[in-house]
Amino acid sequence: MFGFQYAIGALDVRATGGGTCVQKRAAHYPSVFVAVRRRRHRVTCCVGAPERAAEGVVAAAASPELKAPRCVLLDQDGVLWHGESSVEGSADAVKELRARGIRTIFVTNNVRFSRRGYAQKLKRNGIDARPDDIVTSGSALASYVKSKHSDIKTAYVIGEPGLVEELESVGIRCFRHDASTEMDEALFANLSDMSKRTDEDKQMQLPERCDLVAIGWDLQFSMAKMSYASFFVQKGALFLATNLDAQDKSASGYLMPGTGPMVGALECATGRAADAVIGKPSALLIETILTEFGVERADAMMVGDRLDTDILFAKNGGIGSVLVLTGCTTEQELAELDPSDIRRPDHVFPSLAHYVAALPSPAR
Repeated sequence: MFGFQYAIGALDVRATGGGTCVQKRAAHYPSVFVAVRRRRHRVTCCVGAPERAAEGVVAAAASPELKAPRCVLLDQDGVLWHGESSVEGSADAVKELRARGIRTIFVTNNVRFSRRGYAQKLKRNGIDARPDDIVTSGSALASYVKSKHSDIKTAYVIGEPGLVEELESVGIRCFRHDASTEMDEALFANLSDMSKRTDEDKQMQLPERCDLVAIGWDLQFSMAKMSYASFFVQKGALFLATNLDAQDKSASGYLMPGTGPMVGALECATGRAADAVIGKPSALLIETILTEFGVERADAMMVGDRLDTDILFAKNGGIGSVLVLTGCTTEQELAELDPSDIRRPDHVFPSLAHYVAALPSPAR
């Protein structure tokens, strides 16, 4: 266990705890860290001990900077759940937000499921939600293609079924290989010759070229998939990525490769950068959400567990930000964060439940 200090509004907060830090590639998010020390007033929070942490949240609630938003954008992994386990108090916190008349929109970079699939998962975790209340990087990518590239009809997809479902929902025919597909130099050399395509390719009617290559997190990422995607990109396909998350924290605490390394591999293989990255922390995504949901920038607050996606997403979009310590970001990472770093959150709480409890009461 270790101690640290970080700022919530005008207050210094001391917390203790442990965990695993998630860092972005230095090329994308350079890190220059110094210790943070501010005013003499201190609030004690103990991450992992709600009865003690609550004291700190009550004091933090006195900060004049903490205001109740009209809309909260909620990350899912690390805020509402870890894998299949709910974060304690998260479902009740969402219910309380809604009881106060605060709109909730769920925003995730994960493309394992479609919006429909995540509505079902939210339900399993005690939260009622419609697919229209949810934005995934996959649904955002599909919406982007439909609005900006309406001529696209076919896509080669590296990603989970959720990404395929979202693309198909806007009328795009998708092609995707499974883990059993093999690749060698001779096969790759003959990809442009339709007569020499594999039986698998012929059976799925894989075309000579695809209009789009869409890449998201794929648990079965392989040399074969990268080779096909590389071929289509070199043939002129639009190249879109859902996100650049470098890694994710597994249930065991070890870091698991995210979408970023897969995108980087394809960029390296083709010598071409992705034409657009759609998910958090893209400013493109926040603009899309604000427009489609009719939310004013000043009325929105992003609640997430990652500095490199959730908080940077809020900063890029000019909306408020709350970091919760139930996910990827550790206390040590916060302690070392330079006060001038753009990823510095506006507010920090042990959990979503603590944030909601700290919100000022509605005006009577």
